[in-house]
Amino acid sequence: GVNISHAVLRAPALLQLSAETTLAPRLDSLENRLGTREAAIRAISRSPTLLNLRDLDGRYERLHAALPGLSASDLAKVVSQRPELLAFNDSSIQAKASALAELFGVADASRIIKRDSRVLTFHPLSLAGKVAALEETLPGVDVRKMLARAPSLLSADVDGVIPRKLVQLAQLLPSVDVGQLVAQAPQLLEYDVQKSLVPRFAQMRELFSDPSNTSATPGAAAAAAAAAAA
Repeated sequence: GVNISHAVLRAPALLQLSAETTLAPRLDSLENRLGTREAAIRAISRSPTLLNLRDLDGRYERLHAALPGLSASDLAKVVSQRPELLAFNDSSIQAKASALAELFGVADASRIIKRDSRVLTFHPLSLAGKVAALEETLPGVDVRKMLARAPSLLSADVDGVIPRKLVQLAQLLPSVDVGQLVAQAPQLLEYDVQKSLVPRFAQMRELFSDPSNTSATPGAAAAAAAAAAA
């Protein structure tokens, strides 16, 4: 359910609205659009200020008109993930979607938006700056194609966290072209290298080690993996 104290802290004006004549109809409107009462409550928990908005049905329709490439079910998922989009001006959403399509060289940015709707919450100039930074960090990699597959990386710290992860991956896999690796599997940059990938690498070395090679014992393999990532 909705944490009422948290909701009121984020949207104090809710206390001025009638639960029966205002809040309940707005909750019903969200339920009709998102498919279930649970989805509507989850959306309000994420963005309680939604209940301050009038004409949620109209806003939903205008958002869909601004994103015509999304099906009704796609839009419901996007709004469930990012309910604050209903508060955006529809012309702003349309402009952001157009800027995304231009940035990634596609006719329609719907597929990118479906993969991570957070891209609609960034200013287009901010996204362009992130793309440029990653292109500088990953020379020889088709960064735009990579990001189209994993747009969640646009929410990361491209000046600090991403370069650090690339260094850690290069230390873990010194014989691998890390740029080409992340171009093929960009989701690797979403992991905590030290906490997730290093242990998995050590486990793989243990699993596939040669029993006749005493230097490849489980302990030695783990130590080697840790040393490679240090």
